Amino acid sequence: GTSWLRTASATAIMGACVYAVMPAEMPDTWRGTAAQLVALTAIGATTYGLTTLVFRMPELRWALGRSDRR
Repeated sequence: GTSWLRTASATAIMGACVYAVMPAEMPDTWRGTAAQLVALTAIGATTYGLTTLVFRMPELRWALGRSDRR
């Protein structure tokens, strides 16, 4: 059904959030670049995870090895 639409929407929301907090200039050091990568990855993963919960998408539970049945 609409699984692809929910996935595309969650991806677009994640991308918009990461883009919104991404600084205009890259850090000058390797350590700064690594820290920025970790921060942006954490923001993206958290945003995507929360979006899948709001959209009630079962894919996240599947990936974590949990069942939809209660």
